[in-house]
Amino acid sequence: METTLMQPSYRAIFAEILMAEAAAVGAFADVAARFASLMGAGCQAALVTFAKQTQPQVENTGPSQPDGSRDPGKFPPGPADFCRALAGLPRVSVMTFLSQYDDLRGHRGVLRD
Repeated sequence: METTLMQPSYRAIFAEILMAEAAAVGAFADVAARFASLMGAGCQAALVTFAKQTQPQVENTGPSQPDGSRDPGKFPPGPADFCRALAGLPRVSVMTFLSQYDDLRGHRGVLRD
């Protein structure tokens, strides 16, 4: 008789585990996509820098404004910005996981004593 009373508890625990697993997979996919995007941007910036260093310098090269003038304030993202973006991935991972887990669980009432 005790096993029938405990089964709903195990079912609830199992359901919570499945929801947590689903939220973790969703968060992993989101963070993996963000990481791939960051790595692509980092590789592109490195290739552009490498191409600029290996090509002969020609006057009037670089991005220009519609009026034909170059914009000296435009710089490609540096390594520090790239490292800051990578350092933010764990926070993004946790926030995404909690958001997806909360969406899966649905609204729950607050228990008061």
